[in-house]
Formats: sequence, structure tokens, C-alpha cells
Amino acid sequence: GSCTNHCVWNNYNITDIGSRLWNNGLISRGILYITDFMDDDNTLMPYNLFCERWNLDSTVITPKTYVDIKMAIRKFNCPMVTHRDISRIDKKDSLQFFKDANKNVCKSVNGGKIRGQ
Repeated sequence: GSCTNHCVWNNYNITDIGSRLWNNGLISRGILYITDFMDDDNTLMPYNLFCERWNLDSTVITPKTYVDIKMAIRKFNCPMVTHRDISRIDKKDSLQFFKDANKNVCKSVNGGKIRGQ
């Protein structure tokens, strides 16, 4: 078995203090999935390597915002449960939760909060 490569944005499974994540700067650059935050060894990258890989600076994502995202992914990760073990992600099996039926980006969720950055 493997873990689905979840989209981190507006995902009820990947939250920061109960709020779903959202970052227009990263979304517009195509940074959408858990694997976009991971290195080649399937571990979460430190802030400096993440920024280097994606050619970002602190005007796009601050160190604190990155830590919030990283902690939300770590909270989702559960090595004892195959479908939540991020070290076993199948990059071909990616889910998106932030687009509507017309493939437009949604910023609201019925009854839910989104933490915008």
C-alpha cells in the first residue's frame, strides 16, 4: 500500500490549529502537494532548501508560515497507518481539494475555516 499525495491547500486532513491551509503565492507557483515540501529522501525539507528548490524568498513565504505548513503535514503523517505515512507517498496518486466542479480555485468551504497566508 501507499499514501496518496494529498494537496495541502483547503484539505480537512492537513490543518494548522484546526484551520485549513491556503497560500496564494505558493499555489500560483504550482506548489500544491505534500511531495512539493519533501526532498528526494521523502522527508520534509527545511525552509532554506524549500526556498532554494522553488526559487522563493521571504516575500513569498516566511519561515513562520513554512513551519506552520510543515507542522500541519507532520500532524497528518502517521507511519503506523499506511495511507497516512508520507514516506510511502505515491506521486502518481494526487488529490486536489481546492477546486470546484468547474476547476476554479475555491477559497471558501461550507462550515470550515481556511487559514490564508
